[in-house]
Amino acid sequence: LGLEAAAQPAWVLARRELLEEALANLLANALRYTPAGGRVTVTVAVDGNSASLSVCDSGPGIPPDELGRATQRFFRASNSQGSGSGLGLAIVASIAKRHQGRFDLLQASGEGGLCARITLARR
Repeated sequence: LGLEAAAQPAWVLARRELLEEALANLLANALRYTPAGGRVTVTVAVDGNSASLSVCDSGPGIPPDELGRATQRFFRASNSQGSGSGLGLAIVASIAKRHQGRFDLLQASGEGGLCARITLARR
């Protein structure tokens, strides 16, 4: 588990407990699906008037043709293993939307897994 933080403050106007819940969901997913010896990296970045929080992993990811549905309630990727309700990413998307932000799911470059990113306006 690694952390890459922005050199400058990434202050956003948001409810702290909701952002904590979003981060907890993203970390739980990344840690659950990343195999032993894999990598999970949390990144906080600032880009102009926005700040982002990303959790990227070296797990199996989500098949590209399923990424568009991955934030729907009760969705579980065809390659997912183990138990789960399929609500974690839907909750994160809802939290981002509530804060007028964006939630993006991408293939993790170089890691081979998933990169989940919340982007919010800076305060």
